[in-house]
Amino acid sequence: MAEDDLLQVEDGAEGRFYPDDAALPPVNCRITRVDRASAANLSPYFASVYGGEVAARKGGNATLVPESAVYRVLLKPERSDILTRLPHTLRGQVYIASGGRSLLLRAWRQAVAAVIRESGF
Repeated sequence: MAEDDLLQVEDGAEGRFYPDDAALPPVNCRITRVDRASAANLSPYFASVYGGEVAARKGGNATLVPESAVYRVLLKPERSDILTRLPHTLRGQVYIASGGRSLLLRAWRQAVAAVIRESGF
């Protein structure tokens, strides 16, 4: 998850996972945890250097480092029987229900982040 979206999701929120394989059905799920610290490295499944959607580069010790801040969100399927029918690793998209977002607040946060970044804090 991108940093801009972090404040919009919380534990217990509903989501729906859409597998990249169109033959598989969507899966309803709930967020069980949202990391508040950005990920220092990525799994190959997510990294752009292996076909994933997160821009990443190869770092030292064969790690994959994201180019911008990304945050891990853990999801649990609402039906436990679905886990036995799906492959162990499955790529796709998750759409998470969230509240509205103020464009003014978003612009303010970006401006403050730019000031902090440019001032060297």
